[in-house]
Amino acid sequence: MIEIATFRDPGPKLLKLFRKPEAVIRNMKAEALENDFILRHGPSDVEVEVGNLCNLNCRMCSPTYSSKIENDPVHSKWYSDVKLNQQSVKATRFPTKIHWFKERAFLYGELFDQPEEIRKLTFKGGEPFASKDAIDVLDYLSKEGRPDKTEIHVVTNGTIAEPKLLGIVGKFKLLVVAVSLDGIGDLYEYIRYPAKWGAVAENMRAFDKQRNVTLMTSITFQAYNALRIVELFRFCDQFGYRINVSTLTYPLFLAATTLPPTARQAAANRLKEYAEADCKQENKANILALAGELEGAGDRLDVESLKQFMQFTNDLDQSRDQRFSDVNAELLGHIEGSGIPWTQETRFA
Repeated sequence: MIEIATFRDPGPKLLKLFRKPEAVIRNMKAEALENDFILRHGPSDVEVEVGNLCNLNCRMCSPTYSSKIENDPVHSKWYSDVKLNQQSVKATRFPTKIHWFKERAFLYGELFDQPEEIRKLTFKGGEPFASKDAIDVLDYLSKEGRPDKTEIHVVTNGTIAEPKLLGIVGKFKLLVVAVSLDGIGDLYEYIRYPAKWGAVAENMRAFDKQRNVTLMTSITFQAYNALRIVELFRFCDQFGYRINVSTLTYPLFLAATTLPPTARQAAANRLKEYAEADCKQENKANILALAGELEGAGDRLDVESLKQFMQFTNDLDQSRDQRFSDVNAELLGHIEGSGIPWTQETRFA
């Protein structure tokens, strides 16, 4: 994974633990005995997974993170973990067979029973802003907690920015929003079906206008966007959005390194040209590292993975009434130029 990010200072408490671990552990034991092993205060830093509820069927995502894909009769068949969500319920301590984040007695009776203690809350999904329960938690903390001292961190697909939501999150000390993007315009809509690029771009501007918001992008470098990813980087530069890039490694047939050698080299050349021309200095090393990943694959041609890529693409194109050639004609040319003719072969559609 390649990330363009700023790391925080570990803070005095963590440094103290590193420097004098024995003394800290002794104090923790003494405190536990004194309080009869009962925690007298609530957590201050909470990270929650709100489940796989999501309103998008992103091509590189899976049923684990998207209920839309879980219920998609074509897309879901490409993943062996389609039943993972249901299996995990069997291990829960809760009596009802629903996701733990919907257990209101636990949320407000245990996890957030001391809302004034919360200083940082991180949401993961799914799409957190599509969850009524997540919005309810934010609303509760904004009223019963100390929002002026609390940070909210969330990874979102950017499709939801309703006035009510903006009003709630605007009360907190800081809202760090990482919007998942994988392209702009038609390529974005192709990968992140059925989202609309214009609406998401507008929502990003709405978040960015909030006084307490730090906005960044979360980008997945993959086969579908390798040749056009510089377009996205320049869009982020234009609006001053911080860039975070992760390299997709699974499934292998969607990895950028699976592309034919000519496509990998063309993408690498564009990344290097961008890095040397108008890339922000703080991003340069990471952009060049992406180019290095592509060039590091050499002249290898993974025929089997490319055929899987074609079948997968055809499956989703047919079920979603989309056309690969409309958004990636150049990549199509590289694949056929490598000696693999594009057919209409499908696997599950």
